[in-house]
Amino acid sequence: MTNEQGVIPLREKDLTINVGDNRNLKVEEFMTNFISNVFENKNALFLYCKYVLLFYGKELLNENNVESLNFEIIKGGITNILVKVEDNIHQNKYLIRLYGPKTSEIINREREKLISNILCDKNISKKIYVFFPNGRIEEFKDGYALSREDIKNKDFQKEIAENLRILHDIQLDDTIYKKLQALQNIQGNRSSFLWSTLWKYFNTLKEERQKKYSFNPKAYILKLIDFDMLESIITEIQELCCKKNSPVVLCHCDLLSSNIIKTEGSSISFIDFEYSCPMERAYDIANHFNEYAGFNCEWDLTPNRSEEYHFIKHYLKTDDEQLINQLIDEIQPFYVCSHIVWGLWALLQGLHSVIDFDFINYGMTRLTAAFSVKFRSKLEKN
Repeated sequence: MTNEQGVIPLREKDLTINVGDNRNLKVEEFMTNFISNVFENKNALFLYCKYVLLFYGKELLNENNVESLNFEIIKGGITNILVKVEDNIHQNKYLIRLYGPKTSEIINREREKLISNILCDKNISKKIYVFFPNGRIEEFKDGYALSREDIKNKDFQKEIAENLRILHDIQLDDTIYKKLQALQNIQGNRSSFLWSTLWKYFNTLKEERQKKYSFNPKAYILKLIDFDMLESIITEIQELCCKKNSPVVLCHCDLLSSNIIKTEGSSISFIDFEYSCPMERAYDIANHFNEYAGFNCEWDLTPNRSEEYHFIKHYLKTDDEQLINQLIDEIQPFYVCSHIVWGLWALLQGLHSVIDFDFINYGMTRLTAAFSVKFRSKLEKN
C-alpha cells in the first residue's frame, strides 16, 4: 500500500533475498524501492549522500568530515535526483546525481562516461569527479538555468547557436568512435546513433506493453497505442530524415532550457550530457527548437521561419541566405523525429519513475504532436 506521497514504504521483507531469487533483479528492486523512499524522506537521502562521499569521494573531503557539509535538493531534473553539497569551511561545492530507476536501460552509462571525459578535457562540460554504481559526483556550477522565455531571446539564441556549433565541431577519432559504436552495438562507418536509439525505445515499450499492462495501471495507456501504425510512421520519418544527408556530429541530444546555464559575468554553458552521442546535426537543432514549447507543450511557441533563420545564421556564422535556408530545410523532418523519440522515452519513464512528473501524459502529448497538422506539414515541404 502506498503512503500519501504515492510511494511504497520499505519493509524488512522488501530487503530479503530468498533461495532461488534472481539476485540481480532483487538488487535492482531494492534500488527502485530505495529511490522511492528517498523522495519520501529527505534525511535518508542526505544520509545516503554522506555515504557516497565517504565511500567514493574521499579525496573531496577534509579528513573524512561529512558533518560540516550542507545538503540541498536541486529541483528541475525529471529523471535524476540532484543534491548540492556545500562545504562552507573550505568553500567547496559539489553535485551528487542519483540516477532514476530503470534509467540505465535508456541511457548507456559507459557511453556517458566516455563522452563526459572527452567534453571535460575540452572544457565544454562540468568536471566529473567520480562515477559510482547509481550516480556520480560532479562539479557544481553557480548560476541559473535559462527559462523557456530566455531561449527565445535573440541574444541568448545567438550564444546557444554558437556554443552548439562548437560542440558539433568536436572531432571524434576513429578509435573513440568505434568504442562508442561497440557500446551501443551499432554497425557501419561512423553511423548515427539516432535510429538505433529510437528503435530501442520503440521495441522496449512494445515489450513492456505485452508484459505489464495487465497489472500496472500506468501501463494501461499503452493499450491505446497502435504499434503497427507507429512503426510505419517511424519508418517513414527515418526515410525522410535520411534523405537530408545531415552530417553526423557529436550532439547534446537534450538541449532544453534547464540544461543551459548562465553564470554571472560569463557566457552560457551546456550541462547534463547524459544523452550526448553522434547524431545528425539537424536532429540536435530541431530537438532544441521543440524545447521552446516547454514541458507544457505549447507548440505555438516553436520558432517560425524568421526565428529559425536568426539561429541558423549564427550557427553557420554566415550571411549566405542559400546556406542558411538549406539548413533550415534540412532540419524540418527532424522536428517530428524529436517528438517520437521523447514521446517513447517519456512513456518508458512513466512506467517506472517515482519522480513527481506526469510522464505518461507528456509522452502521449509528444506522440500526438508528431501526427498534428502543424508538424506533419514540415514533412510535406520536403
